[in-house]
Amino acid sequence: MSKLEVPAPAWQIGRVIVGLAVLAILIHTYLLGGPRDGFNPFDYFGYFTNLTASLTACTLVASGVLGLAGRSAARAVRVRAVLTACMVIVGEIYNTLVPGTGTAPAWVSVTLHIVFPVVVLIDWIFGPGRRALAWSELWIVIPYPLLWLIVVLLRGVTDGWVPYGFLLPSRGPGSLVAHVVGLLLALVVAGALVWWMSRLPHGTIPSRDAPRSRRLEAVDTERLVLRPQRAQDAAVFRVLWTERDARVPSRRRLTSDGHPTVEEIADGIRADREPGLLTVVEKRTGEVLGYCGIVFHGSGEPGEPEIAFELLRAVHGRGYATEAATAVLSQVRRLGHRRIWATVWDWNAASLRVLEKLGFVDSGVVNPLMPHGRTILTVARG
Repeated sequence: MSKLEVPAPAWQIGRVIVGLAVLAILIHTYLLGGPRDGFNPFDYFGYFTNLTASLTACTLVASGVLGLAGRSAARAVRVRAVLTACMVIVGEIYNTLVPGTGTAPAWVSVTLHIVFPVVVLIDWIFGPGRRALAWSELWIVIPYPLLWLIVVLLRGVTDGWVPYGFLLPSRGPGSLVAHVVGLLLALVVAGALVWWMSRLPHGTIPSRDAPRSRRLEAVDTERLVLRPQRAQDAAVFRVLWTERDARVPSRRRLTSDGHPTVEEIADGIRADREPGLLTVVEKRTGEVLGYCGIVFHGSGEPGEPEIAFELLRAVHGRGYATEAATAVLSQVRRLGHRRIWATVWDWNAASLRVLEKLGFVDSGVVNPLMPHGRTILTVARG
């Protein structure tokens, strides 16, 4: 997939402009048709297109404003995902079931049913703020359109009004059930597409905070030395693998046949796969204690760093993690980052205390319960 090189602030401004433009079109169309159809907002927003477009436009504006203010819009990711799937359905319905119908000007129909859904999809794929969504959450695409269908069908039975002819009760229960089931199945397919897109590689939009270099320099603290990793550190790093809590996912623990080996870890160090991670060494003894640094493939916003630290159990409780992380944060902030992220398991009380001391606060994003627990995404200002 090719990269779309648009600076993050410009993208956020674009979100605000597009959202406001769509809201303006909806208001214009409402006022235009009022004298003919009556100024009834329940009828106007009874159309799935109008209701979904207005919700999507408001979400774009809110996401853009939060992004420009340097605040996380992480809580809106699932809302954006659901609305993106619904906008795909808007385009599908217009271009298959009800092409060319309606009384709105042609340019309005084209904008709301074709242009806007395409723009929303582009924003979801390339825009900042997207993160991988759990497949177990795919069901959340159903409640909003299902509620809309229930309301519309109740209105069709009570006052005879439905927004689309294929939902008329007079068509018979067979046709009605077929269309409703078909729409919900199409929605699940659209949702699956959006969920799959959430797993596309990040980095398509460079963050305004992206550093010129992601490599941290060696630094001394009162009791520690943080230096670039060396292949001989691999033996200690493998001990870290053996000491990990049993609740940690299996991909972060040794396999039954002992992988990764010391040599495999050393190969990773030689390949310089994580230039932002530093080895933590105790000054007094010269012993390697673990690592601390930053990565750029975590759960935070694309292009923004996530802090990572892990020390041998034998030195836990001495304040070394806080001391090392403080030095790393100081260096990261000098690189110009305005935010630093951290992901932590909800049962990891020790790491939660360290992050609290460092000034990290809960971002409001909590991944769903898994066999290993929940992960909490925290953030600190640069």
